[in-house]
Amino acid sequence: MSPDTQPTVPASPTNPADKPIKQLEKTANLPKKNEVGVVGIVLLTLYLILLGIVLFLATIALWPNITQTGVGGSASASVKLFFWHLNLSNEVRMLLIVAVVGALGSLIHDLRSLFWYVGNRSLKHSWVLMYFITPLVGSILALIFYLVLRGGLFSSQVTIQDTNPYGFAGIAGLIGMFSNQAALKLKEVAESLFSTKESTKGADHFPSEAAATPDESKTPPTGGGVNQPTGAG
Repeated sequence: MSPDTQPTVPASPTNPADKPIKQLEKTANLPKKNEVGVVGIVLLTLYLILLGIVLFLATIALWPNITQTGVGGSASASVKLFFWHLNLSNEVRMLLIVAVVGALGSLIHDLRSLFWYVGNRSLKHSWVLMYFITPLVGSILALIFYLVLRGGLFSSQVTIQDTNPYGFAGIAGLIGMFSNQAALKLKEVAESLFSTKESTKGADHFPSEAAATPDESKTPPTGGGVNQPTGAG
């Protein structure tokens, strides 16, 4: 070795702690695999908000004016629903109110599920579809419950003017918010009416209770939503 040659100092191993703080923060904020990104969360939130506004305005437009209704279930009234002018009977109007409020109740559940899973950074792509289907499920369940209540608790001579629209709308909203529990209650009614000795479950039957949520340890707080996601997570 010549006197002018300097000894080579081996490079020290890279220490992750030596990385710039901004680079570490950027890496930590990246969405994990199968998680919905920021753009998807914003679009999904805007969709739910717009849908809630539409359903709320539809409920107001369809709500009956008791003082102007005629006598008998065939009485009808003109309703302006956004860009359409409809001539609806009171019975059909009540069906629409129940369906719309049921979807509105499911929307409350969806919003609670969304902020819970986004807050825990566990919103998965596989559960995004649920947010589009849940309002439809809540609407259909509310209609079924309404038909069961009208057919089971009221005689055929009772018209819509003899009922309380606030009561039916309130029940429809609760059914939409707690659609899993409502479906289980309908299942109990069906089992009591159509009970059989032989099992009707197929070989590929999957328990409905287990399918209701992917991870019960991550379900959002109760009070405005079903066991979730009837959540998306």
